[in-house]
Amino acid sequence: MSPSASSSAVAASSAETPLSQQVATADGTDMMTVRCALYSVSLHDTINCLYGRHQHDYHQHQPRKQYKHSRQDSEKRRKILLAGLVAMLSLATMLAIAFVPRDEHSPRMMFHPLSSMKHAKPQSSDSIRYLTFGSASTWGDGLEDPQQQAYPFLLSSDVHNAAARVGGLSLSAICTQSIVGNHRTYDVIVVEYKDEDADSVIQLAVRLRQRFPSASLVFVHIWSPATHIVYQNNFGSTLKLMDWWHQHHSIRNPSSEERDKSSFLGSFEFQSAILSSDPQRWSFVDHSEESALIESTIQAVGGHILNVPLLSPDASIPTVLTTPSVMSLFQADQPTLLSPKGHQTVAQAIKSLLQQENILDRPNRHALGSWGNGDACNMWYATGDASVLRKRRRASLVDFSREDDGVHKHAVEISRHGGSLDVTNPFEEPRMLYLTYMTAAIQSDSTVREYPRTKISLDGKPTLLIDPVHDRLQSANNDNHLTRTTAVGLVPPGRTVLRLDSLDATSTSRFRLVGLHFLNKGKVPIPFEFEMEPDAAHR
Repeated sequence: MSPSASSSAVAASSAETPLSQQVATADGTDMMTVRCALYSVSLHDTINCLYGRHQHDYHQHQPRKQYKHSRQDSEKRRKILLAGLVAMLSLATMLAIAFVPRDEHSPRMMFHPLSSMKHAKPQSSDSIRYLTFGSASTWGDGLEDPQQQAYPFLLSSDVHNAAARVGGLSLSAICTQSIVGNHRTYDVIVVEYKDEDADSVIQLAVRLRQRFPSASLVFVHIWSPATHIVYQNNFGSTLKLMDWWHQHHSIRNPSSEERDKSSFLGSFEFQSAILSSDPQRWSFVDHSEESALIESTIQAVGGHILNVPLLSPDASIPTVLTTPSVMSLFQADQPTLLSPKGHQTVAQAIKSLLQQENILDRPNRHALGSWGNGDACNMWYATGDASVLRKRRRASLVDFSREDDGVHKHAVEISRHGGSLDVTNPFEEPRMLYLTYMTAAIQSDSTVREYPRTKISLDGKPTLLIDPVHDRLQSANNDNHLTRTTAVGLVPPGRTVLRLDSLDATSTSRFRLVGLHFLNKGKVPIPFEFEMEPDAAHR
């Protein structure tokens, strides 16, 4: 063979051999690296080239055209894997939100007013159908078994108990429709109230009569020695009964251990102290103005008032406080709460009152009226259900329970960089939007904040600045985080973007939102700010 022929043969052979093999044959450089360096025109191509080393041998022996198709297939596989990864992360996030721990069977959740309907038993029309509102006593606080001992359940085991464990009747009065729902009818509605709840009692009475025109409305006025009796000391200060007792007892028992061991109502020491005190320094708290407003409203809606206990207007306070038949109606260590005997007394008094009415044969017994302008209240503090928030950006549902209390507490936490929520007004007219959020005590060091001040905007327009603190000074015995409900602006029907921007980057915790509500701005005045969620929480 001639040199030229030999040279041509070598050239032909070289043309048929992949370039990467020629380079590797020349100096032994890693073929994968060389191939990627030669064929990749960008960093993106280089990543694709190095995607799978196990594909290297295959590409070595394929024609250039097939290799080009292989690169396209590799790109498709990479995109599919990336899409799958994103889908898995999204699913994991949804599952994490869906399975936030909830106390679905705890008394706290079952008896929360806004979730009580979900757990209420069906009521037969063959028996009296009861609905009860109230505060701690009606809830059954302090009892070993509220569902057996509290007076609502002594009236009927199927009662719908919508009492709030802590707080007054604000929640019941403003969110009555959200609590009761739209499908149930009741024969007897019981409302436990205190004189301090005058505005809420009046609003609740009117709404209940409007919705249930044929129901018997019973208003139970529970008189408590802890809230209705005061003592004037030598310095002219007025002390409530419990404050007087703690002051009196601490003087005689300097040891805190001894003070903690002592009982309160009904104890020999308590009765002796009362009888030895100056009876002229004791007085009843004057609620005559509030009582007159409440009584006139109850009379206007055709309701009944039941006073417990029924006291003689001429009875001296030392006599009342040392009468066993009166003091035994209250818990010895928590005199604001009914004792088991007190619950039995209330239940029996209600039954005696209703004996005068032929409830089951009442005409129009099943009639339902209107909720008026209605309400839409949403709380996820106890339930963990924040599904009303369709879209959340930089806002995460969290469980912020303490490890040692065994009760789950939920909030939507807002990022320190700000976050937004899509909220939907379900009504056909504008409504006032209220937010319920956590607050902490004022710190002794004013530079330290538990929750950040937060600017509120609706559809891009700033409306309000929220400062989430309450007016109780921080101390070793006061780590309570309380809820507050605040009006933040009027929103139109349909979707509104709620924006929350934190202004304190160094706060201990993020802003915690636990509820939102669409309330009527019309005839019945609603305060700008009030205590709505009936509970105190810890961080």
